[in-house]
Amino acid sequence: MEEAQGALCPGYRTVLPDPAQSKVYEQLFAIYKGLYLSLGRPHPPAVTLGDVLPRLRQLAESARLGPQFVSANSTFPAGVMVFG
Repeated sequence: MEEAQGALCPGYRTVLPDPAQSKVYEQLFAIYKGLYLSLGRPHPPAVTLGDVLPRLRQLAESARLGPQFVSANSTFPAGVMVFG
């Protein structure tokens, strides 16, 4: 039984938040909260969905390069995929 359980249940690891990234976590949570609260209600307040992906790309670019290289008004050309 234990052998079967070991084969079916992969191990796990604990991932703790990085205190140095708290600003990024706050920004990601704000995006999540806006989407979650809007998509989970029958008559949600207006949400600008067109801002979500550009904002996520901006956060990824900031994480990759450092915030000093990405301005709040950064835009990315169509088709450009930015990964952190």
